[in-house]
Amino acid sequence: MSAVGADKPYFPSTVPVVAVAEENETLTLNVTARANPADITYSWYRGPAELVLGTRLRQDAGVLTVTSGLRRDEAGVYTCEARNAEGSTTHDINIDVHCQ
Repeated sequence: MSAVGADKPYFPSTVPVVAVAEENETLTLNVTARANPADITYSWYRGPAELVLGTRLRQDAGVLTVTSGLRRDEAGVYTCEARNAEGSTTHDINIDVHCQ
């Protein structure tokens, strides 16, 4: 049973669906969700595989940063999943990497 006023996460309409970046640059994606309760856990996916966070891929809440030079083969659709005690939702963002 959900608490009164409780909501699963949702992504505001201002969250981007496309990101354009230059090859060898740093890319930061901010797809922060809103929810009540606000205790949200995020996971990032490319296709069916969850991204492995580490030196090049860093996450802080709904913000994913790709450092150490974005590569052309990293272009494509990425999915952010936001979860809380009320449920989960996803948001897709298409990353377009331009060659230098």
